[in-house]
Amino acid sequence: FSGFEHDDHVRIMLRREGKRLDQVTVRVRSVESRAACNFKAKVGVDFQAIDEVLEFPPGTRALTFRVSLCMATAAWSPPKHFEVELVEVVSGHASLGGPTIAQWGVKD
Repeated sequence: FSGFEHDDHVRIMLRREGKRLDQVTVRVRSVESRAACNFKAKVGVDFQAIDEVLEFPPGTRALTFRVSLCMATAAWSPPKHFEVELVEVVSGHASLGGPTIAQWGVKD
């Protein structure tokens, strides 16, 4: 996914697969990119860190959460990247599809 700094935030949809019969609670967080590049977004400078618990009630297929963006002071800056991770299942019966659920590029 991608977005623009002037949008103030990005919305991220987390989808649950399978039968969705029971309630499941998961934890997500935003982190600086682990990629070895010069275009890493910095916490508190380019985006705000989140560490949230999301609850999927029975039958719910998707939830949306947001990560706030910080406005750049420069007139132009290159695209920057951060990651959102699906950290753990807090409660319920579920397995994680992978730790990184999204990589995001900040654009001017």
